Amino acid sequence: MPTIIEQKAKVTYYMVYFCGIALVIICFLLFIYIIYCAAKHKSPIIWMKNLFRELILLTFYVFFNPMMEAFIHIFNCEGGYQMTATSLTCYGGLHIFLMILSILFALLLFLFMVFFTIFYTEINPLPDYALAKIDDNCEMALVFFRVAVIIYTTFVSGVLLFLSLGNWQLDSDLCLLIN
Repeated sequence: MPTIIEQKAKVTYYMVYFCGIALVIICFLLFIYIIYCAAKHKSPIIWMKNLFRELILLTFYVFFNPMMEAFIHIFNCEGGYQMTATSLTCYGGLHIFLMILSILFALLLFLFMVFFTIFYTEINPLPDYALAKIDDNCEMALVFFRVAVIIYTTFVSGVLLFLSLGNWQLDSDLCLLIN
């Protein structure tokens, strides 16, 4: 019989997992709509462009680590069962379906964050000198480093770093390491 803490951990995990999927789908649909409007030479509704940008900002700075960790942690099995959802048999029908969803949405989330770092985090869009791009915040390296830390903590230590501990300070520590 699972304890109350294990049940709460499972509910929290699935809540982050499916909210992450919903957020990625919403961002993807808004992105497709903006591209469609640009291709048809229509101007998209301003609030939709602003909503897309705000969702990407919120995802990048707040939700990226827990969502990516939820997507990657589904691959971590111990004793024939998934570590967080102990009732889920590893490599069974539902687990394979969730793994395919995780791969798809982790890649989409990662591509959105790479797109965001390339186009939206320019500190000085009109540089006065040629080497202005070198003075950026290394946001692209931060995205790759975040994913590497999540993969490491999931498969080496087996700990849900961002979901269980709520360790939001790690993001600023990673920025200091990269800069």
